[in-house]
Amino acid sequence: MSASEPADNPWLHNQYTGQRAEGHATQILGNVGTVNLSLPGNPAQDCLAALFLTDPLDDRKNLIDKKGSRVSGTCEWIRQNKIYDSWLHSRSQLLWLSGGPGKGKTMLSIFLAEELEPIARQSQDVIFIQYFCDNKDEKRNTAVAILRGLIYQLLKLHPKLIDHILPTFQIQKESLLTDSSFGSLWICFESMVRDASLGVVYCVVDGLDECNAASLEVLLKRLRALFSPDATLSSTCHLSLIAVSRERPDFVLRELSGFPRIRLDPDADSDVNSDIGKFVTAKVGELSRYRNYPPQLRSHVEDVFHRRAEGTFLWVGIVAKELEKYTRDEVEGALNHFPPGLDELYARMLQQISPDRRETAGKILRWVVIAVRPLTLSELSAAIGTTAEASSGLSCEEVTSEQVRNCGHLLTITDTPTGQEVGVVHQSVKDYLLRETRDPIAELEFFRIKKETANLEVALKCFTYLQDGALADGKVDLARDTQRTEAFPLLSYAVLHWPEHARCVSDSESDIFDLSLPFYADWSPVRETWLGTYWAAKEYEDPPSSFSLLHIASYCDIVPLAERLLCRRRWQKYLELDVNKTDNRRRTALYWAARSGNEAVVRMLLETGADPKAKDKHGTTALHWAASWGNEVMVRLLVEKGADPRAKTEDGETALHKAARSGKEAVVRLLLEKGADPEAKDKDGTTVLHSAASSEKEAVVRMLLEEEVDPRAKTEDGETVLHKAARKGKEAVVRLLKKW
Repeated sequence: MSASEPADNPWLHNQYTGQRAEGHATQILGNVGTVNLSLPGNPAQDCLAALFLTDPLDDRKNLIDKKGSRVSGTCEWIRQNKIYDSWLHSRSQLLWLSGGPGKGKTMLSIFLAEELEPIARQSQDVIFIQYFCDNKDEKRNTAVAILRGLIYQLLKLHPKLIDHILPTFQIQKESLLTDSSFGSLWICFESMVRDASLGVVYCVVDGLDECNAASLEVLLKRLRALFSPDATLSSTCHLSLIAVSRERPDFVLRELSGFPRIRLDPDADSDVNSDIGKFVTAKVGELSRYRNYPPQLRSHVEDVFHRRAEGTFLWVGIVAKELEKYTRDEVEGALNHFPPGLDELYARMLQQISPDRRETAGKILRWVVIAVRPLTLSELSAAIGTTAEASSGLSCEEVTSEQVRNCGHLLTITDTPTGQEVGVVHQSVKDYLLRETRDPIAELEFFRIKKETANLEVALKCFTYLQDGALADGKVDLARDTQRTEAFPLLSYAVLHWPEHARCVSDSESDIFDLSLPFYADWSPVRETWLGTYWAAKEYEDPPSSFSLLHIASYCDIVPLAERLLCRRRWQKYLELDVNKTDNRRRTALYWAARSGNEAVVRMLLETGADPKAKDKHGTTALHWAASWGNEVMVRLLVEKGADPRAKTEDGETALHKAARSGKEAVVRLLLEKGADPEAKDKDGTTVLHSAASSEKEAVVRMLLEEEVDPRAKTEDGETVLHKAARKGKEAVVRLLKKW
């Protein structure tokens, strides 16, 4: 394992399909003369295979299958939009396309992709890449997943760019592709889009607001820096990006508001309404042909659609689908049941669920909305406790399918390679069900989902499921042991995701953290089996032994469990001896908490006597991880509690090296104030300034130069800081060093 970046709960690297990824890698790199792909274990092929998660072109095709093809004439208005035209003919610019739910953002993204692809095909100097986020697909809902998808496409279209990632990949291996190594992966991506051999790189990223909030905020900060006027003037960036999203979360507006923007509402209201008009005509035309509407009825339905859609394609699509089951004699009366606006429509659908089905429907909606990925019908059946109906011959999955359909058009069932998956019809359904304001209507309040309560329900079910026999036969290979996963359909989800739900529970006194449960015993076969199964799927190294409950709480970022362990009086005597207990790699709970970036657990551990100077077998301390994360508060806390800012790993790296490499200006300044050595060298002679020179952060380089470090220092290989910056394509840093 490389200690160059912090690691939280790595997962993405283990999710690609080997054969398909290797096939793509061979296709991509087949024309690179320096790479012999016939050799087993070729590093370039290994890198490409590891990068692959999904093919964005396949994702786009699946979206079209799900949403339907674009209605002729829609979206074409953007060709004449002055802001879009300016972006199209500008060098390296970010354009933000924003709009509320149901405004047709994804269809517009698909249209833009179809517009830009021919431009790229017609010119050797232009390439096009794309990405479609999906908040319910863990392969498509993190900043690292986005970078992996974009890098994968860049290498497919421009294979020689492999030089920007291969050296780092050969050192860090799959750990480079985990969520916690975003900083290292970003450096590779930025080097690629600044490569002088590139012409123009057009890029469309759809649904940024569906990305995990914490990782999205970091990504947007990097994009803002990449496209800032100073950055684009001082160093060539070839990327021209269209970012498509809502204004949510709040930081999206903060980070992107300074860039050119097309707002579908209200700036493009007339264009969007014109498109909705075409969409209404097309949908009512389909209904009219299907149900043989007379002209007067067709005109009436069109008029109602126009008045009640309130500027959203989604309302039209849902109601048109619902009207398919009514004859032409019933349509006019049925229209009265569909109120205007999405929220009102969703409320009406919930109120139409019969009272005897509401309890099951409520449970289904909670699971579908709160689950961190889409559940298959078999998983959902196990989650809600569905039983087969012997009298009718229906299986559990078939019964659950009927129960899902009882929720109206709020949910969808989609065929996938892993089975039929259940999801919400649109992100706005999730937003509606998770609304925080109490509903005055009792029926609707029943369906409103309270996040913490729902997470506790899911966590408890998963936790109980694991203890009630799912792990009785020992460690499970979740990818290959189909016999066990078929016998226990919820096993994979329960193993991998109960910690994520548990960490969303704030009450440390909750039943799930009852320390008398078998899972929390001093020695628990169930816990050991779970840890081995979980670790094999999540990590890239063998599971540690001697992993205590406190290690688990710290590694999995479960604050309430850590609080329960640390604060209960009956544990105090034990913790006097155990708070600094190490696993077989000499890693303490503090190490794992810092590695996970959990400031709250770090604080609790330090207050309970954790040793801030403790090193693992590689010499890595909690401070090294905190510095890599750029967490100024955590760094300050650790140093004030006695962490050594001059401590070195076995490779000779200090926390200052890590902060400088990641371009963490505030942390670099803090470490220098606290006594870090600005002249420190690792075992290869790499100085802190060398590390800073590869980060594109002029401010960090300048800060170190002002500390009178030697800008002519050489590594063991004779590389100067200037060589390093030039090799990495950091033109702004090169100019600064030349002036100094």
